[in-house]
Amino acid sequence: MVRKFRSDAQRKAVMSKVKDNMNTGSKNISAITIVHDKVIMPISAVEERERLIADGYKVLETKGNVVYLYK
Repeated sequence: MVRKFRSDAQRKAVMSKVKDNMNTGSKNISAITIVHDKVIMPISAVEERERLIADGYKVLETKGNVVYLYK
C-alpha cells in the first residue's frame, strides 16, 4: 500500500507521526509510506524494497521491523 495525500494538512500529520516513529523506533509499520524523498516500509516488503533500490533509493537504516530509505 502506498499512501497518497489529499491535502497538505494530511501530509503534515502523517509526516509528524513518521518523525515520531523514527525517534522511538516504532515496530508497528504496516504500510509503505512515501513522503517527498523518504520511504518508511516494513522489513517484510522485500520485493517493493528491491524495486525502490533499483529506482535509486538508498537504505538509511533499519530499526526493528522498519526500513528507512532515502533518495
